[in-house]
Amino acid sequence: MLLTVTTTAVAYVNEDLGGVEGRPLRLRTCRTDGSPESSQACARQLLAFRPLAVVGGVDFGAGAALPANEKAKVPYVSGSPQLLAELIDPNSYALTGAPPPSCSAPPTT
Repeated sequence: MLLTVTTTAVAYVNEDLGGVEGRPLRLRTCRTDGSPESSQACARQLLAFRPLAVVGGVDFGAGAALPANEKAKVPYVSGSPQLLAELIDPNSYALTGAPPPSCSAPPTT
């Protein structure tokens, strides 16, 4: 679903708004398998294109890729953060809050 929404948003910006400052947006994609290694590989692949931002979906390995985004000064934007790293990384921005288990306070004794 994220790919459909993102593709639609890029098409809207390019076709209806004339791009950003007259320049079209380009969407590049990379699919992970949820492992830290595949997330890091995707980060390296995408960051080689010097993007404005990296938009992540549900990726349980995303925490391993966040340092590369931060080093490149490229913000990581997630629709629905699944990891604590996505919530606390200063270069990570979430469009929604975390799922309830992530926000729960630890039990008190």
